[in-house]
Amino acid sequence: MSGDHDELSSPASSARSQSATASSQLARYEGWILEVARRRDELRRDRTLYSRLFVGLPVISLIGFAWGVGVGVGAMITAALASAFGFYTVLFRLSEYRRELEMLRNDVIRLRKQRDG
Repeated sequence: MSGDHDELSSPASSARSQSATASSQLARYEGWILEVARRRDELRRDRTLYSRLFVGLPVISLIGFAWGVGVGVGAMITAALASAFGFYTVLFRLSEYRRELEMLRNDVIRLRKQRDG
């Protein structure tokens, strides 16, 4: 019988193992939170530059009319599509960072509870 008991892990040993696993995961999650926050802040800083570019692009495309109506219309449509896609991408990515940070912070809370028992 005592041999069977040695093969089974004790609840204390299992709890220590889960705590160690939670601690290592917690460190990785906290590091990733810092990285995602850094990326979000960088995108927020660059958003002004992107906004100027996306607004200026259609205006600059008007130069195409100097070569002809077809070139001007083509440049204007291309600039408008690029600007719309650019605005959408920046705004979508910012909302994605916000959601990801929220989920990561919830996971960190869960892991801290798991680690602390």
